[in-house]
Amino acid sequence: MTERYDFSRAVTDGKYYYIQYFMPHRPRGRDSWYGYQVQANWRAYEAAYEAGNTNEIQSLFYEPKPLEQFFDTGADPWQVDSLVEQSASKARVKSMSEEMDRWMVETRDVGLIPELDWAIPSASSMMPLPYFLSGERWVEDGK
Repeated sequence: MTERYDFSRAVTDGKYYYIQYFMPHRPRGRDSWYGYQVQANWRAYEAAYEAGNTNEIQSLFYEPKPLEQFFDTGADPWQVDSLVEQSASKARVKSMSEEMDRWMVETRDVGLIPELDWAIPSASSMMPLPYFLSGERWVEDGK
C-alpha cells in the first residue's frame, strides 16, 4: 500500500510460509486509494462485506490481521488455514521466526525505523538511517 503505512515480513523454506505483521491493526483492504479509484469492484466488494454478504475468508480482506500466520503451502496452496496456533507447528514457527529475525538484522532491514526518524539526528550526531546502513556496529558482542 503506497498511500498508507503497513509493515510485514515473511520467510519460506519452499514448503512452509511464515508471515509476521508488525502493523496487524491495519486491514488488508481498507484505505487504499488505488483499489477504490481504479478498480470499481472494490467498492462493490466492500458494500457486500458491510452488508454481511461475504464469507469468513472473503471478510479477512477488511479485518485486522493476526500478529503472525503460518501455512503449509503444499496442503494449503491458497494460504487460507493458518497453522500458527497448532502445537505441532510451534517448533517450525519458532525456527522460521528466528530465521526471519536473523535475516532482518543481516540485511539491515530499515522497516523498523519510522521514516520520520530517518531525518532526525541522533545523540551520536549521525543520522539514524545512514548510521544503520554504514556497517558500523552499534552493539558490542556480549553487551
